[in-house]
Amino acid sequence: MRYAAVLLIKRLGRFPRFETAADLLVFIIGAKLLIDYFGNNLLAAPVAHPVDFHSPTHFWFWAFWVAMAISFAVEFMGGKPKGDLQVIQG
Repeated sequence: MRYAAVLLIKRLGRFPRFETAADLLVFIIGAKLLIDYFGNNLLAAPVAHPVDFHSPTHFWFWAFWVAMAISFAVEFMGGKPKGDLQVIQG
């Protein structure tokens, strides 16, 4: 586990925008969980599952995966972030 942590820290030093992409992914997954819970529990009376993240025929499925792809692509957009960053060498 320690070796995996060292590799991750090295990658963060080399690709600092990876941290932003990871934060966006966590936000999107958290939003998905909230939408899934409230959408299926509060709106479940008229339709069995109004918010469906598991079927490719529903809007929410595609919205989630497009948001995931965009947040992952954020790492590869743009140049190096501005500011002083320390590169950890090990």
